[in-house]
Amino acid sequence: MSTPLIIEHDNELYYRAGETDTFRICTGGFVTNSKKSFYSTIPLNKDATGLNISVISGNLTIRSADGTYVESGSDITENTSFTIVNNGKSLVLIINYNASKDVVNNTPVGIDIKDLILQFS
Repeated sequence: MSTPLIIEHDNELYYRAGETDTFRICTGGFVTNSKKSFYSTIPLNKDATGLNISVISGNLTIRSADGTYVESGSDITENTSFTIVNNGKSLVLIINYNASKDVVNNTPVGIDIKDLILQFS
């Protein structure tokens, strides 16, 4: 007789305070705030209603619609700050970036964040 494998928290519907989760985000967004911010909505794996969310790390690439790189392969925590609006099952991630270059305000961009680690508290 085999013993079933039980993975703790595997089927939970809500994030708990102190929990972290890793994401690969490939999404679209817009440059705004005088070419200094990138907005994007990110769906979450579980409900995070009532929790604060912070960015721990990630690898950021941003490309404009014409294919040029706004940022390529940088540590997301360098030269950036974040505003996160928690909507429960999704969040709006606003990346406030200090070195935006050659991008017109309100330009659509592709955002790729590898190994984005979020912490819930």
